[in-house]
Amino acid sequence: MRLLATALLLLACFHSDAYSTLEYRGCPARMTNSLECSAYLDAQLLKKFPELFSRTERSLTIRLANQNTVIFSDREAELNAAGAVLKPATRITIDQYFPEVGYAVVLRQGSEFGEGYLFNMKTGQQTLIAEHEVVLSPDKKRFASAKSDYIIYDTGLLLIHAIAGDSLIEEFRLDTRHEGPMDLRWLNNEQLTFSMDSIKPDVGQIQTPKLLRYQDQSAGKWVIADR
Repeated sequence: MRLLATALLLLACFHSDAYSTLEYRGCPARMTNSLECSAYLDAQLLKKFPELFSRTERSLTIRLANQNTVIFSDREAELNAAGAVLKPATRITIDQYFPEVGYAVVLRQGSEFGEGYLFNMKTGQQTLIAEHEVVLSPDKKRFASAKSDYIIYDTGLLLIHAIAGDSLIEEFRLDTRHEGPMDLRWLNNEQLTFSMDSIKPDVGQIQTPKLLRYQDQSAGKWVIADR
């Protein structure tokens, strides 16, 4: 009975995290999974920026500032003779576009995995990020990104990237276990708030408010404190 209660608690928290992330990404309340949300956001951006993003049935094309194009191809699932999945299907989508700094968020997702990249619309360079949340600082000089997979995969990740010309420099990285960062909000150019989510038996989901602060201008050092 205790194992069943724990399993139900984990499932409830998993759905709570999923809804929170989808709501942050701007998807309608009726959507309940990341793939559905990504398809919706992709369609919206294709419609809004047809000169930059276009799609065929199984590929996404991005047009760079110099008019060259980069093509991403979806992949169908590979099955063995018995019908078991050897390699899952993957779908490439545009999740966000930041025209003020010339970067797009490209997601590569399957039924049980996902990864995200900041795509430079001038050079085509791709930088791996934490794909669940991506927010640009008020002065347009930094990206913060986070993912919270601790319920299923026991991992979480928080990243800060500084925009330096046509490149991105990783200034801060926090890898977590048994907990995950969520709900990123820039207070100003040097302070980022977020929640560190975790689950405790017989209690449920706990959200601990945190503050990430840029402390040392010369060394570019970020430090975390409780709020």
